Amino acid sequence: QQFTALLQLARTPLCNWPPSLHPRQVIKAERYTDLWRRHQISNFEYIMHLNVAAGRSYNDITQYPVFPWILQDYTSSNLDLDDEKSFRDLSKPIGALNPVRLNAFIERFHSFEDPTIPKFMYGSHYSSAG
Repeated sequence: QQFTALLQLARTPLCNWPPSLHPRQVIKAERYTDLWRRHQISNFEYIMHLNVAAGRSYNDITQYPVFPWILQDYTSSNLDLDDEKSFRDLSKPIGALNPVRLNAFIERFHSFEDPTIPKFMYGSHYSSAG
């Protein structure tokens, strides 16, 4: 108990546990979203806090932090960050970025039949074991 009390006094991140360890409650208690909205922390810092709240870590190769794939221009010799065409449409998941790819996922969903596994569109996870 003394050790826990010392950690809480030190204001060590994620050692001052909120009443719940549910990621939404951790984020709310730590106020990271408010700091990010007020431009007091960077996008990188905010996404790292979200990853930590979700239990991701550099200590496990299968649980590395996840960052959004935001670029779509990989052919230009100079990347123009002021051009909207340089960025992917974040309103759509990666699988829906072009009609051919989306149709393949929809077809997989409709054609999959298994008595125990529910239908799915994406058959792999974005993390891989190196």
